[in-house]
Parts: sequence; structure tokens; C-alpha cells
Amino acid sequence: MWNGPDSTRKRLEKGYESAVELISNYPDDSIQLTLLNDDIPEKIKVKIEGMRTHANLKLKTSEVQFTSLITIRIYLIMSLVCIILPIISIMNLSNFLFSPVSGETSIIPIRGYDSWLQITRVLTLITLSCFIVSIIIGIYEKEEQVIVVSLVGIIACSGIIIYLNQGIYLFIFQARTSDSYLIMTRDIALFFGLNVFAFLVFEIPNVGKFIHFFHAYRKFIFMR
Repeated sequence: MWNGPDSTRKRLEKGYESAVELISNYPDDSIQLTLLNDDIPEKIKVKIEGMRTHANLKLKTSEVQFTSLITIRIYLIMSLVCIILPIISIMNLSNFLFSPVSGETSIIPIRGYDSWLQITRVLTLITLSCFIVSIIIGIYEKEEQVIVVSLVGIIACSGIIIYLNQGIYLFIFQARTSDSYLIMTRDIALFFGLNVFAFLVFEIPNVGKFIHFFHAYRKFIFMR
């Protein structure tokens, strides 16, 4: 029995008990169990280190599923884009919250209204395209987490685009001037909250996957 640097006294005792129980199942075999309190013989040490190296290699291999540097780097770029653009989109839509308010009504410039929606639609469309590329990579590399996260992103982005395409029909207008829409402030807050929620549906798992991906593949990302 060996109490190595990655073990503990409790593990050693548990291993010893398990070994004794295992040996008791073979009473006809002359099996000896020895606890090494002194230095480990060189031959046994080499054997143990070989087993530990093999175990660590299997562990690292199970964490690394991508097979190509190209797919690793493309997915990294796609994942970054899918993280950054939704943040920009949320910041862009927050302009609605900072519009002038009169009583319970927000005064939204018509040009601002159209441009804010258009910018968000374009950014979301780019994000959707990146998720499509990511899911293709996930299918090619047989990486289930990439497929699931990308699929969620595709569904959410498609929903956001369809929702924003309603344009002026997103709200019930109380009145309208020559250059502004008059919209209830609570409707603006609800509109912003719904969009933030839709973005977070895929943003949170995508950030988590990106962190795990970068940790597992960082040495390949910067390899020349």
C-alpha cells in the first residue's frame, strides 16, 4: 500500500480495508499485503509514477474534445462575439430608459426609436449567425455542450429578432407628435426587461461555457 503525495491517511486506511476484504475472497491464493513505511523501491516507484501519468493523461483527454486548432480558434471567436454583442445590444436598448419623461409617459424620438431597434436587430442577427457557426462546429466535433448552448442561442436570438420586427406595434401609443412617440413608462420598462431576460437566457450559459472552454484549450489557442 502506498500513501503518495495525492493521497491522505484516511484514503490509505480505506484502501487497506478494501484490499484486506478483496484478499479474503481468495483464501486459496497466497497473497501478501505489505505497508511500506520506508522508502519505496525504485522499481515500484517507477511503476506507480507511470500509472499516475496515465491516469492524469486520461483525465486531461476527457476534458479536451476538439480535434482541430482551426475549430478551436473559430469557436473561440464565435463565442466571444456571442458574449460581447448581446451586452452592446442591452446597452443600446437602455436608451429607451433614459428618454425624457412627462408624468407616466416617456417621450421617445422617432429617429431614436427606429435606430435603436435597427441596431439591436442587426447585432442580434450577427449573434444568431455566430451561433449557427458554433452549432456546426459542435456537431463536427461531437461536443454536446457547444451544441446545446448554441441551440439555445439560436432559438432566443430568433425570438428576439421576430419580436423587434414588430417595430411601432411593440407598444400601444397614447399619442404622437411630429417627431416623437409617447409611450407609457411602465411599458418601456417591461419591454426592456423582456429583452434583457431573453438575452440572459443564452448569455449566462455561453459565458460559463466560454470560461470552461478557455481553461481547457488555452494552450492550443496560442499555439503557433
